[in-house]
Amino acid sequence: MTNRQDKERFLRSPELRAFLYYSADGHCQSCGAELEEGWHADHIIPWSVTQRTNVFEMEALCRRCNLKKGASMIGPNNIPSFEISEEAFRVGQRNAYLTIIDRVRRGERYTAVVLPTRYGKTDVMRVVGLRLLRDGLVSQFMIMAPDKILRDQSTREDKVAECLRRYGISAFPGGLPVYPVENRPSLNKLRLAPFLAITTQMANQHLSTLVQWVDHTINRTGVPPVVFVDEAHTNSNENRWGDTMGRLGDAGAFIVLMTATPYRSDNNPIPGFDLIPESTSLLGFPEAGLTQG
Repeated sequence: MTNRQDKERFLRSPELRAFLYYSADGHCQSCGAELEEGWHADHIIPWSVTQRTNVFEMEALCRRCNLKKGASMIGPNNIPSFEISEEAFRVGQRNAYLTIIDRVRRGERYTAVVLPTRYGKTDVMRVVGLRLLRDGLVSQFMIMAPDKILRDQSTREDKVAECLRRYGISAFPGGLPVYPVENRPSLNKLRLAPFLAITTQMANQHLSTLVQWVDHTINRTGVPPVVFVDEAHTNSNENRWGDTMGRLGDAGAFIVLMTATPYRSDNNPIPGFDLIPESTSLLGFPEAGLTQG
């Protein structure tokens, strides 16, 4: 490497290094350990690919984590390349999967998907999230569930492992890192796991922290996270769910509403569906049990 390339590759400015350090709260953004002297300012996407050094495209790593990371890692959250056995999807699941990916690629901020009960919505959310991560279109994915039972079902180690096997995803031999938010969400922990899960009530209570998370991950990686709202039809007009989604969407997150029906039992629209622009009115796929907005 020439001297010029060496100067261009490394973040040498004390001010910018201090900015990166404090943005990471003084912790390694891979393992969470406290940063010690000699910590590394790492390119999230390898410098060999981008050929640029921009503090907003970097992360603070301890020496051990940076030396473990290789240039073969891709994506803004260091997700390795992997294949997906899409033939394992049911017809409706596959249509939902392709629809969400297409809309995110086109920069559509909100998407509504209707799949029947017990039709595999959770698998769709997991696999779409991983595909978007792999392709570098999002930085992380979060499932927002109406209660703790559904939140835990989406993150259960055996269920996640079964999902990875079903769709032939072999990139996580040690298990997919998951952060199910139990109490007050930790901004540092929110930054570390590619797969997050939270209850609607918890999200409403700690909306400001989630907005900070969205803003931070966009600044750190250059791409937003995606938030899946599971069982959206169970939300009521009295809660702040629609406002929460609006705030996260305004902050830059992609929002995907997953529901078994576009209407509640009282025939009223699901709160939050008014976020879907009229220009993208619902398109029906009755043969697949899918509606997309």
